[in-house]
Amino acid sequence: MEFLGKSIYEWIFALCFAFGLMWFMSGMPGCSTIKDAGSSSGVGGSYYACTNAIRSRAKNPSSVTIPYAQPKTVGSSTTFEWRRGSGLTMQNGFGAKIDVGAICETSNGYVTDLTFDGI
Repeated sequence: MEFLGKSIYEWIFALCFAFGLMWFMSGMPGCSTIKDAGSSSGVGGSYYACTNAIRSRAKNPSSVTIPYAQPKTVGSSTTFEWRRGSGLTMQNGFGAKIDVGAICETSNGYVTDLTFDGI
């Protein structure tokens, strides 16, 4: 069976590939906010959201090392800070692990700002 000169299996493969690519790209940097699915607020949900946001900005998310950071909470806003040399490491474009600094600000479990130093 053919449609527009291609077999139905080629069309199924192309559609699966396109939807898979869209699903993969939806988790790439530049997406809106990341939220903990299990908690709408609290320090645990904010920390989880920050670690996910940091990993999503990395070239190789599985190589990121994120040490625990002490939260600073004011009202519904929580900030986590990793200074350079604190153990937060990512791979650069050449594959070398480098120390980076990051400040992650959240509000009600949503990442509102993520700033990196060193990448």
